[in-house]
Amino acid sequence: MAITWNLVYIKLMSKFKILMAQSSTKDQKIAQLTNRLNEKDAQIMNLTNEMKTLSLSGHPSQVVAFTALLNHSITVGAQQIIRYDTTITNTGNAYDSTSGIFEVTVSGIYSLSASLMGDPHNGIHLQLVQNGKELVRLWTGGGDSYELASHTINVKLAKHDRIWVQNIHQANVYASEKYNLFSAVLLFEGQF
Repeated sequence: MAITWNLVYIKLMSKFKILMAQSSTKDQKIAQLTNRLNEKDAQIMNLTNEMKTLSLSGHPSQVVAFTALLNHSITVGAQQIIRYDTTITNTGNAYDSTSGIFEVTVSGIYSLSASLMGDPHNGIHLQLVQNGKELVRLWTGGGDSYELASHTINVKLAKHDRIWVQNIHQANVYASEKYNLFSAVLLFEGQF
C-alpha cells in the first residue's frame, strides 16, 4: 500500500508541476497580452490627440466677424467710402462704423461680402477695396425699379490690411430697408 500511495503521490506531483508550468505559461501570456493592450491604448490616445490637433489646425484661434448695414438712404460723392452705420455683429472689433473701414486684426483667408440697392433711374457703381486697390465692383443700372447687386469673395488678407466699400461716381444709395450691407469673416488663420 505504501508503494501505491507513493506512486499516486508521484503522479499527483507530476500533474501538479505540469499544471503549474501551464499556469505560469498562461500568466506570462496574460502579462504579454496586457502589455500589448496597454501599448495599443497608448497608441489610441496618441492618435486621438493628433486628430484633435489636426481638427483644430487651420481654424482661427481668434474669431473675426462683422456684418454692418446702411440704415438710411444717402447720396455719396465720387470715391467716397460708404459708412455702414448699423452694426449687426462685430466680433473682434475690426469694423469701424464711423469710418466704414474694416481693419484686419488677424492674417488669414477671409470671406468678404457686399450688397447694394440703387434708386430707380439712378445707376450706381461701388467698389470693394483693399488698401486702395479694387477687388470687385457692384453695379446697378438705374432701370425702372430698385436693382440689387452683391458679391462674396474669399481673399488672403494680412494684419493691418484695410477693406472698405466706396462709390465710383456721385449717386444715391437706397437704404430705407436693410438691403445694403458689408460683411467679413475670418475663415482660416495664418500666412498663406
